Amino acid sequence: MNTPITILDNTFNCIFQIDSNLNVAYWNNAIEIVSGISKKDAIGQCIFDLIPSLSEECDYYFKEAVLKEGRIIELHLQRFIAPVSQNKIVVRARYFPQVVGDKVIGLYGIWKQLNYDYEERDYLNLLKSVILNANDGVMVTKTFPIHAPKGPVIIYSNPAFSEMTGYKTHEILGKTPRMVQGEDTNKEARDNIRESLESWTPVQQEILNYTKTGEKFWVDLSIVPVKNEEGYFTHWISVQRDITEKIEHQEELKALNNDLENLVKERTKELEKFIYFASHDLREPVRTIHSFLDLLKKRIEDNLDETSVEYLEFVQDGAKSIQRMVEGLLSYSQVQKASLKLQKINFGDVIHGAKNNLTLMIKEADAIIEVSEMPDVTVDFSLMINVMQNLISNAIKHCDLAKALIHISSEETEDSYLIKIKDNGRGIEDGQIASIFNMFDTIKRDRTKQSVGAGLVICKNIIEKHKGKISVASQIGKGSTFIIQLNKG
Repeated sequence: MNTPITILDNTFNCIFQIDSNLNVAYWNNAIEIVSGISKKDAIGQCIFDLIPSLSEECDYYFKEAVLKEGRIIELHLQRFIAPVSQNKIVVRARYFPQVVGDKVIGLYGIWKQLNYDYEERDYLNLLKSVILNANDGVMVTKTFPIHAPKGPVIIYSNPAFSEMTGYKTHEILGKTPRMVQGEDTNKEARDNIRESLESWTPVQQEILNYTKTGEKFWVDLSIVPVKNEEGYFTHWISVQRDITEKIEHQEELKALNNDLENLVKERTKELEKFIYFASHDLREPVRTIHSFLDLLKKRIEDNLDETSVEYLEFVQDGAKSIQRMVEGLLSYSQVQKASLKLQKINFGDVIHGAKNNLTLMIKEADAIIEVSEMPDVTVDFSLMINVMQNLISNAIKHCDLAKALIHISSEETEDSYLIKIKDNGRGIEDGQIASIFNMFDTIKRDRTKQSVGAGLVICKNIIEKHKGKISVASQIGKGSTFIIQLNKG
């Protein structure tokens, strides 16, 4: 064997040669030792069959980059598993083409084996580079003392932290993170951080800090404890992202929302005043018009032809419709202004009060009202009677059958009571259900005599004053079920 081959066989570096089919043509002594595969067993075999874990990273490099494109590939760190020992091998690799004429017929590989310390140092260097070049501020402190006035001592901070705070590195090291806190730093946020440090748990907190010049800035702060090999906590690592712009936008949005809410409240009060005074002032004139129309009809009805009588009845119906709308608006306005007088009562007493107020209507309609066991609730007694009175009277008025049947039951959930009022009326069309509790839609429908009146709008307002909800499920020809949801407590 000639001298160059002898040198290659005995060098400390692993050297191999493979052909264009990835079969081994040369295998030196060093790679025998590292891989555990003898030259005799390696020659003529596909290198990926010999070292399967090598294919994951090198399949592209061998087939495409070197053999097809004729490139030289250098890998600072390459890892694979030795097939015999199953040891993890770390090498610095170089692959280059074997060229004859202008044709690539194979490739050479050279590996320099590295120890684990080198790999660990490489990772540390990579981590250091990431921290140094990060946009977020990074700070490392000792774990103690937490309770002392000085607090945990800073032993490292990256350039981004200096840029964020205005402090140079020598002004930061040896100090406590509290150096960037100030008068307006939220005490609750500081307490939350301290509690997490005391319990050795990670914490994430938005907190107001101060720069060296006293300028305020907000950070999203994340702190995690670090253990040593014995399992003892030795350091805290904190990462701080400047979110000042985000907080400022939130504050601006909050201010705009507050202004809008105040404006809506002012406009609502003005509207409520207008509704009250308009409906109150219209009440008597409308009642007068309706009364005089009745008197006029009695005096001249005998002298009118059939068409004139029909016209007069249209006028009367219009006056009645206006009167209903005025009464509804006035009731709605009164409910809007009413303050709750809460007391704990059985809801059965509410139903009983509503039935008493509707005694004549129930008797004339021969209506049947069935009531199941009711829960104890905290409500405004008189306002809730108003709700049940409206729902029961609507159920009676809109029943086309000979006898109205109303069943009132209750259900209990984890945090609320459901009161269900089921009737056998004509039902509500799907297109009306979505707007049945809307005041202005109700007024429009009332003009066509399709409305159940402003009562449902009043019901919704009262229930919402109780922080509850009201809804309806209905089917044409089979009736409706109104559901009142009242929170417990």
